[in-house]
Amino acid sequence: MATSSTAVSVAGTSVQLVGQSFGTKLVYVQNSDDATDVWIGGASIGSATGILASGSSPNVFQLNADDDLWAYSAGTVTVNVLTVA
Repeated sequence: MATSSTAVSVAGTSVQLVGQSFGTKLVYVQNSDDATDVWIGGASIGSATGILASGSSPNVFQLNADDDLWAYSAGTVTVNVLTVA
């Protein structure tokens, strides 16, 4: 299994965390700051349409081929992303 990790800055706009690829992968997403809300979802993500990412524990998503994952925050925060494929 191949793994990769990155820290992504999310600041007032939607940001792509994981792009489309071939095959299935698990993606672990963790908000590095409990004081700043981060929502996870598709390309049209917003605070009313996503899953809230907690700073206390990672959220886990299974992505299939051609899926991508985005984050949105009204503030500035770093989101840690671990991908296992």
